[in-house]
Formats: sequence, C-alpha cells, structure tokens
Amino acid sequence: MNELRNCLSTNHRIGFSEVSQLGLRLCYLTLFIFTITVGRAQTYVDLHDFGGTVTNANATSGPDGIKPQSSIVYDNFGNSYGATTIGGANGCGIIWVKPRFGSYINLHDFGGIVTNADGTMGPDGQNPCGNITIDAAGNLYGTTQYGGPGSNGVIWKLTKSGTYTDLHDFGNLVQTVGGLIVPDGALSYGPVAFDSSGNMYGTASSGGKYNTGMVWELSPAGTYLSLHDFGGSVINANGVLGPDGQHPYTGVTFDSSGNLYGTTVYSGRNSYGMLWKITTLGAYVDVHDFGGTATYSDSTTGPDGQYPYGGVAFDGAGHIYGTSEQGGALSGGVVWSLVGSSYTVLHSFGGIAADVSGNSHPDGYTCTSSPALDEYGNLYGTAQFGGAHNDCGMVWELTATGHY
Repeated sequence: MNELRNCLSTNHRIGFSEVSQLGLRLCYLTLFIFTITVGRAQTYVDLHDFGGTVTNANATSGPDGIKPQSSIVYDNFGNSYGATTIGGANGCGIIWVKPRFGSYINLHDFGGIVTNADGTMGPDGQNPCGNITIDAAGNLYGTTQYGGPGSNGVIWKLTKSGTYTDLHDFGNLVQTVGGLIVPDGALSYGPVAFDSSGNMYGTASSGGKYNTGMVWELSPAGTYLSLHDFGGSVINANGVLGPDGQHPYTGVTFDSSGNLYGTTVYSGRNSYGMLWKITTLGAYVDVHDFGGTATYSDSTTGPDGQYPYGGVAFDGAGHIYGTSEQGGALSGGVVWSLVGSSYTVLHSFGGIAADVSGNSHPDGYTCTSSPALDEYGNLYGTAQFGGAHNDCGMVWELTATGHY
C-alpha cells in the first residue's frame, strides 16, 4: 500500500495493476473535471483530448479512442476510468485510465481476437457505450453494443492485473428463472450492477422473447439467466392490464432494499416509456408510465416527460430521480422525482435559465444521461442541446431546495 501511495504521488506512468475501485461522472469528446465547491466558483479543466496518437494496449503507437459516451468512474485514489465507443487500434473503442498524477493510458483495444465465453478463439466485443463498473477488488466490468461471435455484443471483465475476459456473448438461446428457453438479449447499452452476493445484472435493448429487450443476471459461477423479457402485457401503473415497456437504454440501479430499478425508452401505457422495478422476490412492477399528465413542483399539472433514456439515482432517503429526453411543459424533457408513490416533474427543459453568474440564456434540452446526486442532495446532469453557445449543450444543477 505504501508503494502504491508513493507511486501515485509521482508524475510517472502507472500500470493498471497499481490502481483500483469506486464511481462517478461524464465526458464527451474531451475528458474533463468540473470541480464544485459549495458557495464558490466552479473550475473547468481539460485533462485529455481524445482522438490523437497514444500508445495502444498492444504497446504500439496508434490512434487514441474517439467519442466517449460513458460516464467516468473513479477509484478511491482519484484515478479515473472510462471507455470510448470507437477509435483505438481496431477502430472499435478502448478502455482507458487517467491516473490522478500520471499519464493517460489505453488499457484495452476492442475489436480484436480473444477467447470468447465458450472457450474458443473469436471476435472481441465492439463499441462499448455504457458506463464501466468497478468491483470491490478493483476489476472493471462492462458491455459492448456489437461484436462477439454473434455480433450482438459481450459482457467483459478487465482485472486490475490487466487480464481481459469475455464473460458472456449475447444473442444465443438462454434460460429464464422459470426454466423456459428464450432468445437472449442483444445490443447492451447500459452499465452492469452487482448485488451483495456478487451476482451481476444489466439490460439489453434488443433481443429477448419479444425482441424488445430484457433484464439479465450473471452469477459468479457463470450462470446466465433472463429475469424479464420486455414487450409483453403487464399490469400498468394505473392498475389495468396493458403494454409493457420496450427497449431499455440504460442499466439497472439497486435501492437500499435490493430491488432493481430501470427505465425503458418506449411503450408502456402511453407509449413513451416507463419506470420499472424487479423486487427481491422476482416480481416485475410497472412503477410509472411516462407521457401522461403529471404534477409539477409548483402544484400545477402539465405534460409529463417522454422517452427516459437515462437511468435513475437514489438519495439517502430512498427518493428516486431521473430525466427524460422529451416532453414536459416546453417539450425539451424534464427532471422528475418519485417520493413514495408521489411522482413530480421538478424542472421542464427548454426555456430560459440563469447561469452561475446570474446571466440569463437559453436553457438546455434533450437530456439523455443519468443524473448524479452529491452528498448535499443537489442533482446534476447534462443536456445535449441548448445553452449559451450555439445550441451546444450544458451542465445543469438542481439544488435540494429546487433552485435550477
């Protein structure tokens, strides 16, 4: 441990084996840190520009990764990790690390030839999109949209010693919890999550029994199960039998009791997506159907959000928060909360907003990222469009007292 601290205190290249675990925030074409001190100014720092020439994971000089769509995760030493969707030695994306006090390193180039989950040599996964997850031992996990033997993506693991493993290849026939054999999921865009027993969970946006996505589980022993196939008929949030959600574009989030939550972008009672839950007993519940009429934070009513691409976040009291890409009073999407059974639209994107200096300019809109909460209950996220500079997007904050 002392050797590791000494290594991290010097400005030299660190190997992946010298770093480990935890989680946090976001990048797009540039890796950045947005440092926030309560009551003080923000400092924006450019840490790395993607798209240049780097030493690739095969130790040769080559193209860096391009277009990171995932958030950044941090270990407890302040080293940051992420992935890019394309670029790298094979043009199919990379896994990278930026040590806190060291140089940017490419840890793995997707798109080559690896040992697949069935033990044979074959194509690696391609084009990772979801966030990386770090376990307690400091190993990295994630999914890819494409690649693998069936071209439907893979679940991968990269140990802290640098060993890359293909854990599961999407697109074959798999078993449900009840023992039925159904088509596997495909095109996994979201991150993975672990329960206290080490079981891994995630979603696939396509495939499954109805070809509209599924929720899956992978045990430490390698047993893979389909927990729920989206696209059938369920009891909707209004208590009436109706259409299930379809096509989840994010992963799953655990509440403090071990229940799984997530969103689907489409279908549900109003055809604009839904918030769903799988209980610890395995029961699937439609918690909220987007696209109807909702109560706003000022006690008025108006259009609800539509198409929730992002996942959910929990505060310390168990309240749930999320965003939608469209809908709301101004059609630019919303920030929403669920407190018990009370659903509230907290903010409608697309109007006029004040920046940190008090200047008014166009608000952001089209929010597809998952929100993040700090220890004070303030909510943060990004919008793809809007803002003060030619519709190029913005970073937003919604305080615990409701100030945007």
